[in-house]
Amino acid sequence: MFIYSDPKSFVKITSAICLSSLTIFMTQIGLLYQAKSKEFTSANRILNLTFLALTKSSEYPGL
Repeated sequence: MFIYSDPKSFVKITSAICLSSLTIFMTQIGLLYQAKSKEFTSANRILNLTFLALTKSSEYPGL
């Protein structure tokens, strides 16, 4: 397979998968926190920074 032929692409793909699962986890935490209390600005700021970091770091060719 083409994934295992290049170790760097394998590392990039696995890090992207880990980042996306972490973002889903943080989104669920943020939604739960938003449902529990009215002051969700800090959780919303964390989610915005996470999505910004994901869009900036996911500029991989081939993904």
